[in-house]
Amino acid sequence: MAFLMTERLNWSAPDELEFDARVISAAPREGITEIVLDGTAFHPESGGQPCDLGLLDAARVVHVRDDEGRVVHLVEGAAPPEGAVVRGKVDAARRLDHSCQHTAQHIVSAVALRDFGAATVGFHLGEEASTVDLEPALDGKDALLALEDAANREAFVDRPVISRVVDGNDRPRCRRDAAVREGEPLRVVEIEGLDVTACCGTHLARTSQVGLIRLSRTEIVRGATRVELRAGLRTLALLRRLEDLTVSLSASTGSGPWELPAWVEAARAETRRLAAEAASLRKEVAGYEAAALLSRSRICAGGRVVAEIVPPRPPVALRELASRVVARPGTVALLGAVWEDRAVVAFARSAELSLHMGDVMRSILPRIRGKGGGRPDMAQGGGEDARGLAAAIESALRLVSESSHV
Repeated sequence: MAFLMTERLNWSAPDELEFDARVISAAPREGITEIVLDGTAFHPESGGQPCDLGLLDAARVVHVRDDEGRVVHLVEGAAPPEGAVVRGKVDAARRLDHSCQHTAQHIVSAVALRDFGAATVGFHLGEEASTVDLEPALDGKDALLALEDAANREAFVDRPVISRVVDGNDRPRCRRDAAVREGEPLRVVEIEGLDVTACCGTHLARTSQVGLIRLSRTEIVRGATRVELRAGLRTLALLRRLEDLTVSLSASTGSGPWELPAWVEAARAETRRLAAEAASLRKEVAGYEAAALLSRSRICAGGRVVAEIVPPRPPVALRELASRVVARPGTVALLGAVWEDRAVVAFARSAELSLHMGDVMRSILPRIRGKGGGRPDMAQGGGEDARGLAAAIESALRLVSESSHV
């Protein structure tokens, strides 16, 4: 292995998670020590798979990367002296989980190519779920379910998974081709009778150890189908979460698990009915409120001006009220309210008037430290300083009162 500067024990003895190795170099880097050993069982981040974590002596390994054949361990703590022998311990649960997901991906990719002619063009092993990108894209949900069924059947066959390093000049036929230099070793992972592919990741010893494979949540990414994948204990965790959710929803709705879709549809229909009824009532109330505001309006330059701070409401409701007020000819509405500790303002005028409400709005925004604007007949704004709202409305009233365009 002339091109490997660090002996990859995770390749030659993948089940050995504790090892002794000699320190080749140790360089402190802002609270982290970068350590290179003469051999390591730690898998560095590569090939879509995150790195192993664990311990070197008592120091935590927080990241592992491959630097052109040198496996660099990023460790919290003081640097050991060069030449020292350290004890490495790989996090077994994390390694098992990653090996399970990666082996499941090989099964899925092999079946996708064999049964659907879909090649794997991308793979990412995530914290909760992994993704596999298949091209050309799968044809709908039925194809996804067929792929999932076939992948699980292959897993249950209990095929051996064999990892080996071969001479790059004598490479076997692989599902995924890998560019290697002349004489460079090539890592190959074979699922007996199903798949041979070039891969540097960690894997289980047999396909049956993968457990149940679940494929879900597809999306199209650059012409490929991105499929969410879970296997083993991740599938079990997903099933438990879904069951807990179903039980909780059933208890809160009084519906059986299989009745939940009908309950949800009925609830949505009732929500739509209530929303329509509420909108109608808001309009009716706005009409009464507009009439009350108009009764208190001020006569100004031949028109009416309603300038008031009204009870709290969101911007859309304030705008609706202003529109109701100026439905009466010759009227200007200068309305403000406080909503969620912010000042909101809505200025409007009747269609036959010529005053530009956007200009009026912009003139008062500094008083509420706000932003806004709008058309000549309607403008809206909001600001952080609700304490300046009264002064802002008063300033707008003076500007309208002094204008000759009302």
